[in-house]
Amino acid sequence: RMTSSIRVVGVSGGMLVNSQGIFDLNGNNLDVTGTVSNDATIRLFGSETVNLANDTNSGLWEYVGDGIGGASSFNIKDFGVGADYFNLLINAPAGETFNLTTDLELNGTLTTTSGVLSQGTNHNITVKDDVTLANNTFIKDTGTGQLILNGDLNLNAGNNDLGHVVIGLSPDIVTLLSDLIATDLTVNAGDTLVTDGYEITLTDFLLINATGTLNASNGTDGASTITLAGNWTNSGAFTAGGSTVTLNGTSLQTVTTGGS
Repeated sequence: RMTSSIRVVGVSGGMLVNSQGIFDLNGNNLDVTGTVSNDATIRLFGSETVNLANDTNSGLWEYVGDGIGGASSFNIKDFGVGADYFNLLINAPAGETFNLTTDLELNGTLTTTSGVLSQGTNHNITVKDDVTLANNTFIKDTGTGQLILNGDLNLNAGNNDLGHVVIGLSPDIVTLLSDLIATDLTVNAGDTLVTDGYEITLTDFLLINATGTLNASNGTDGASTITLAGNWTNSGAFTAGGSTVTLNGTSLQTVTTGGS
């Protein structure tokens, strides 16, 4: 593995990755003084030391691991207060894990194709565009950390358990492109989750806040089945369509239908 460093010193420009280009760190550390403009892809193992003020309005960061596979583990780079990345891609050999050490905020998309993104403990992930997770590529937070979907976006969760899921930075519409497995689900006020016929399975509660909407009308995957082991609280709107709601908890569950 290369262990040298790349230092870019800029007066006004700093570093530019132009469209269709790939800037591959390939194990080298990166230190940028000046403005970073990423209109394409910055690729890295995940073990490099990176110091820069990231471009969070465009571009993709691709984590590919070191190619060894197995039990290799890397940390996702944190770029400080506010958004960390525009688009983020985990595209590594199976078994390589990429860990959050703090909250992660994306102004664009989150995609995993192979390798594993581990949320860690008490770390929120906030995404403002589409989320696409291949099967077995996401480990949910072991504490109170949430997956917050803050945009008009599509969610393809694969077979992954997403943990604590929150819909919306009002007014947003999130549409399922797959079944959703999670610990609990909250639809914020003014926001909408469209099941499009896909299933929702929760090990705890479902909460629809006032003026929030869960639209379970029949769709691409037919009629939805919503299964939960916790309480159902609807202070907003639930469009049932042909859906089925199943309460399968092993202790007393409450159903509150103060909404519509």
